[in-house]
Amino acid sequence: MEKAQARYKRAFDKRVQARREAPRVGDWVFEKSHENQGVRLVFEKLGPYQILKTEGRRLTIESDDGIRTINGNHATRTPDQPKGDPARARALAAWQVPSLPSSASKPIEAVFDHFVGQGYDEHERLMLKVRWFRYGPREDSWHYVEDLPAENVRKNCMQHRLTVRRRASNN
Repeated sequence: MEKAQARYKRAFDKRVQARREAPRVGDWVFEKSHENQGVRLVFEKLGPYQILKTEGRRLTIESDDGIRTINGNHATRTPDQPKGDPARARALAAWQVPSLPSSASKPIEAVFDHFVGQGYDEHERLMLKVRWFRYGPREDSWHYVEDLPAENVRKNCMQHRLTVRRRASNN
């Protein structure tokens, strides 16, 4: 009986210990989600998303909807992937954003937050002014839509009724 109790205790402690480790900035997590489909409740994991900021059990992540805060109870850590994993490489490439220029020798790494303006260049190509996460209006920068996250550009263009293609000339 003591052997069985000791085995159950070890298994329980493993589960509890894994749960107690708080996620840190830079860790990758899946977001637990659920959806009603008729009479069934369907569970799924969204992500992986990288943690940008933590405040206790609240996690700030960048998802397809932009930067948002979720409850840490709705997130699970991603298993450690080997360095050469193509799925992880695709996820990292999807979140890449341009670097901001800085006065220092190396550029500032920035994460997309939201759009604050739109306009066209001299060749009538659509450009959007980007506000970067944790940066103020002084660091806002103009970028062509091709260089920005596609889903965010699509939503912004639909909201402001913008066309990505060149505008017709008035001549």
